[in-house]
Amino acid sequence: MFCPKCGAQNSDTASFCVSCGAPLKPSAQPIGDTYSSTPPPQNRPASGAPPKNWMTEAILATVFGFLFSCLGGIFGIVAIVSASNVNKRFQQGDIDGAAKAASQAKTWTIVAAVITVIGFIITFFVYGVASLAAIMGG
Repeated sequence: MFCPKCGAQNSDTASFCVSCGAPLKPSAQPIGDTYSSTPPPQNRPASGAPPKNWMTEAILATVFGFLFSCLGGIFGIVAIVSASNVNKRFQQGDIDGAAKAASQAKTWTIVAAVITVIGFIITFFVYGVASLAAIMGG
């Protein structure tokens, strides 16, 4: 038997080439569903631009969230963690994972921003009423 890779002559019972070590016969697969006949899915190579990661918006929502309502800042941290996964997954070739992380980052950034605005309105109202009461002499 000759090696298909280097052409060296090997015995008919050899499994690997004596010269280059290449397999000479395909290995037998066990009977049953132990192994799939299809190869495992490969990550697609990253091409083009990654999806928007929402990192800038998440950071701003976090900073303002902690200034005006602690709860908004907590959701902002979740948004930052999701945003940090976008580029990493895209570079690994996980395009679907990057898109999902971008969607989660957008959602958490919006939640943090809305809670921050609500916190700002409540804070403004409370301090405004308190200041007005102090001015009126109450």
